[in-house]
Amino acid sequence: MRNIGNTSLNRLTLAILGSLAVGTSYAADLPTNGSVKFGSGTISQPTSQQMQINQTSDKLAIEWQSFNIAEGNKVNFQQPNSKSITLNRVVGTEGSKVMGQLNANGRVFLVNPNGVLFGNNAQVNVGGLVASTQDLTTNNFALGKYNFSGGNSPASVVNQGTITAKDGGAVVLLGGQVSNQGNIQANLGSVKLAAGKATTLDFGGDGLVNIQVTSAAANALAENSGLIQADGGQVVMSAAYANNNVLQTVVNNTGTLQAQTLSNKSGKIVLSGGQQGRVNVEGILDASTADQGNGGSIETSGQAVNVVASTSVDTRGIAGQNGTWTVAADHLDVNDGTGSSKVSARVVTNTLRTSNVELISNSSDLTIDNDISWNNGNQLLLAAQDNIVLNANLKATGKNAGLALIESGDYLLAKGKSVTLSGQGASFSNNGQSYTVIQNVNQLQAIQDDLTGHYVLGNTIDASDTAQWNEGKGFMPIGWGSTYWARLPEDDGVYFSGIFSGLGNTINQLTINQSSSNPQGTFSRFTGLFGGASGEIRNVGLTNAHLTVSMAPGLIAPSECDYYCYHNPTRDYVGGLVAYQSGGSIHDAYVENITINNLIVDVYRYANSGGMIGMARNTALNNLSASGKVTADGAVGGLIGGMFGTSLSHSSASTEVIHKDASFYYRYGGGLVGDVLSSSSIMDSYATGKVTAESAAGGLVGSLSGSILSGVWASGDVIGKFCIGGLVGCTMTSSITDAYASGNVSGGGRVGGLLGDLDRSSLSNSKASGNVSASGAIGGLVGELHNNSEVVYSSASGDVTHIGPEGPTSMTGTLAGSSLDSKIIKSFATGSVIGGQDAGKLVGYLDYNSTIEN
Repeated sequence: MRNIGNTSLNRLTLAILGSLAVGTSYAADLPTNGSVKFGSGTISQPTSQQMQINQTSDKLAIEWQSFNIAEGNKVNFQQPNSKSITLNRVVGTEGSKVMGQLNANGRVFLVNPNGVLFGNNAQVNVGGLVASTQDLTTNNFALGKYNFSGGNSPASVVNQGTITAKDGGAVVLLGGQVSNQGNIQANLGSVKLAAGKATTLDFGGDGLVNIQVTSAAANALAENSGLIQADGGQVVMSAAYANNNVLQTVVNNTGTLQAQTLSNKSGKIVLSGGQQGRVNVEGILDASTADQGNGGSIETSGQAVNVVASTSVDTRGIAGQNGTWTVAADHLDVNDGTGSSKVSARVVTNTLRTSNVELISNSSDLTIDNDISWNNGNQLLLAAQDNIVLNANLKATGKNAGLALIESGDYLLAKGKSVTLSGQGASFSNNGQSYTVIQNVNQLQAIQDDLTGHYVLGNTIDASDTAQWNEGKGFMPIGWGSTYWARLPEDDGVYFSGIFSGLGNTINQLTINQSSSNPQGTFSRFTGLFGGASGEIRNVGLTNAHLTVSMAPGLIAPSECDYYCYHNPTRDYVGGLVAYQSGGSIHDAYVENITINNLIVDVYRYANSGGMIGMARNTALNNLSASGKVTADGAVGGLIGGMFGTSLSHSSASTEVIHKDASFYYRYGGGLVGDVLSSSSIMDSYATGKVTAESAAGGLVGSLSGSILSGVWASGDVIGKFCIGGLVGCTMTSSITDAYASGNVSGGGRVGGLLGDLDRSSLSNSKASGNVSASGAIGGLVGELHNNSEVVYSSASGDVTHIGPEGPTSMTGTLAGSSLDSKIIKSFATGSVIGGQDAGKLVGYLDYNSTIEN
């Protein structure tokens, strides 16, 4: 017997030995006082060490006072055929102890509520065996109803010897607790250990036995530390646990379970802990092929499943297909930690060398915390009732390798983690939808041929060759066919409307250089990886990209612009990832070290430029970031040029923004977003880059109109001329809460440490700490608030300095430069004021319709 230390298996052995010994002398070395209760047969004892039961009917039921076989003794059953059954019911008070030989050409049932032990030297050779502490009545047996019940006994069924069933036969151990510590073999048949209070058996015509635990037992436990072999058949360990308050191990394997393919019949191994028990998986689980054929299947399931790092699982097929290992529990954590309810990531990686793997979380998230990799054509399925949380890398590099995700929530990739599908013929699916796997820049460009498709990146894409494409013009933005120009941006017939997921991979060194001719009339130009999109873009990084928009023939100079041209300007949208997004969503994406130049002087045009997105209209944006440098006119943002009816959350930019007043329309610069319009919102986001602008500019947003900011901040310095703020330049009919800015701010008029201008808007629970200097209305918090605006519970701590000549507009205050028709409530400032014609410790100028409270 394997030495397993102080485990539940050891305790189980001690318990049954104790129960068998109590009140029992074992003077009889053979079964005693047998009485036939159903069927026909005879009982004889040819020698003192041997008993013979000759059965002449197909079924025979015998009641025994005791049923023991001492070492060196033998009991033989002679039956009509291999399907014949003898039921042996023990009605005495002692457990059965089989230490010698038990032989039968058919099936033998041994039922004893006091316990059954097959000792170390026991040799059982039968057509089939059922050993149970659950009772089977003679009447049900006669009717063919193999309903075992009444399993309230604390006694157990334990095998320490060798039990062998003929090919196609079955070995079944039933009871509240069952254990195999020896060897059991039933090739082309079944070996089943079932722990519970009641069980139903059904013998099929294929030699297999179906088993169902119909009632749970307190402290149910099915264990194996030995060898169970059913090649070409099934090995099943199952338990139903009755206690609701404690998650307890009810199925425990530390030995070897083998169901290899035999005679072209694949094997199956099942470890099931039911709805309330934990399954502990250790040792060896082998459903491979010994010579040829398809591999079998292995299923491990319970309320919780614990797979130890030393476990070996194998379902490989030789000259056939590999089989599948399935792990299912209420909640699955895949990691190499020390917890008692987790699946070892190392075991998953090792198993993927030989098998397909399915990991299923039935009631909550499926979480993977350690890397998993494989280099062959096997498939990994991840399924969750809620989310699939990937806090580690998945790496499949083999030919025809595949990954399938099924979830009711979403799949969530942690920052810096990725899924690699780099092998030839690699596959990916999500909730049954197949995706095209993109592995190089040519395949990336080919998305243009099907704008409604579903795509994933299988690996990092090297796009450095795009610098040489088409005589330096670079990559053709996806979503606008063979031209960069479109009649209307709202014409979504040419948008990318499918799903694109980078799976955490990056596209590196993409170059787009546009200078193509503008057709006559009102047209729009789109520059980005995606020109126009209305679908979902997610989990992708764009690194070291270069996007340049230059003067194109057809763009109209001011001197050549008529009335129609003036009111219908050419539009230029530039964004590293997407030039123009209308509807849909973008989330969990980033651009890094982006360089964008969209500066064209002396033309009539409307320009939107952002490090990631040029213009987002009616879009859901979440968990986005950008770094690099954006130089442009029009509406310019470190992350997004312009937003309309769009929500942005948990996003950031460290981009340097350089805004020039070359455009005739919308002159805004923001560290995160240039222009925010029409019921848009920015939540829990920030910017750290420096902003230099010639018009309205803010460390976070250049212009905010009819929208909401909450939980936001900016730390970059802001330099501009008019309407300049550490957080927002110009604010109209909007609400800002829980915001702060720490950068230094300098400019001309309406300059504030937090806001340049507050118009018909509210500010609350916010603060600014940067120093402010300007020549016009200037405040440590707000340059000017007017038109029924309100500042509540807010403060400023930076110094305020007026520069240049003093005049009527040089209103200077530590909190606000001027307040017109507005309120300041429960707010304060601690900085100093230097210069200014109207200078105040709190507010420089306060008109008679304004109030300051508390």
